[in-house]
Amino acid sequence: MHLDILKELGNIGAGNAATSLSQLLNQRVDMNVPDVKLLELKDVPYILGGADVPVMGVTVLVEGDVDAQILLLFTKESSERLIENIVAGFSPNDISQEIRQSVLLEVGNIVGTTFLNALGSFTNMTFIPTVPGIADDMAGAILDSVLVTGADGNNIILIVIAEFAVKGEVIDGYLLFVPSPSSLEKIFNALGVSV
Repeated sequence: MHLDILKELGNIGAGNAATSLSQLLNQRVDMNVPDVKLLELKDVPYILGGADVPVMGVTVLVEGDVDAQILLLFTKESSERLIENIVAGFSPNDISQEIRQSVLLEVGNIVGTTFLNALGSFTNMTFIPTVPGIADDMAGAILDSVLVTGADGNNIILIVIAEFAVKGEVIDGYLLFVPSPSSLEKIFNALGVSV
């Protein structure tokens, strides 16, 4: 039941994010959520391919009624393909590192905010995203940085596996929602189910 509710939230957030991204980019962007998982934080690197896999993405701290963090992560190769599809028409030599990071930050900001809006609508809770930051490191190192913010390896987190389709190319991404244990309990209570 938990996963069904969370998958529905993921799908609603993905639909809203796809609409926002399409408007921003002036081209069709589709998002699909083929799977949602509840995992312990320490097990997440295996989903991404291992602790030593280079990943790139966006981190957003969440304030309001909960203490949480959102990470939108892509393998390095997937992030490059996503960015190149979004800025298609530019020569790769004209796409600076700053532009690449800016594109990724905007994608992460839109996806994270729309997920939080969907979660807020379902729970009547307030979720306030902070300014997003770039995450560019090995999967294990990025998740270690999450542990520094107060989570621990046993925290149960939500992973929304998202497929982005830009110009017909499907690119896998991973949206991680990392609430504190008390925040996860609050969210499920607001959804009418026990942890």
